[in-house]
Amino acid sequence: MKLADLIRDFENIDEDSVIYLEDLNNWNSDIIVRAIDDEDEGDFEMTITEDGRSYQYLIEMYIALDFLEDQWEDDEDASDELLAERLHQYATKEG
Repeated sequence: MKLADLIRDFENIDEDSVIYLEDLNNWNSDIIVRAIDDEDEGDFEMTITEDGRSYQYLIEMYIALDFLEDQWEDDEDASDELLAERLHQYATKEG
């Protein structure tokens, strides 16, 4: 799954989760979304491994959703790919 795929399916997103990105330098690399347990809140892994591939923490979902809502208000015609690129930049450089 890619960030743009996640954005396309935003209605089904659990805000109590974390987005991990395989390559933090590439907004279009594969992602994994992991749910946050109540006891894990604020204390989760920065790097996870799944199927032999390593993924780095990108952003908590509730922060990503707030960011995306602001983006949709400012530019309702933005493509999912553009929003994914903006979210990546926000999470890695500004967030």
